[in-house]
Amino acid sequence: MNQIFTFVLFFGFLAPAYADPFRACQIENPKWFVCQSDADCVVISNPCGHPTAAANTKFSKQAETCNIRQGAALSCATWDEVRGGKFKASCRQRVCSAQLSK
Repeated sequence: MNQIFTFVLFFGFLAPAYADPFRACQIENPKWFVCQSDADCVVISNPCGHPTAAANTKFSKQAETCNIRQGAALSCATWDEVRGGKFKASCRQRVCSAQLSK
């Protein structure tokens, strides 16, 4: 019994550490990313602070804060909009997403 408890306790705490920080906020708070049309979506910072993610305009501040917290321990490259491109938010299959603008 002690071994099972230790296993669950150990892996229960490690599970969030292995989650993809770029999808964690969307998995934890899916309503922040739901949309009906492109007008519902806005570009937000991804976990590295780059403007390449999107969320519902009503929840954009919460989603961006969550992303930044997820990325706090990441070692990210700096963002250069000239070379990296500019992103626009749109609604795809009822989920806000960011695509590179043309």
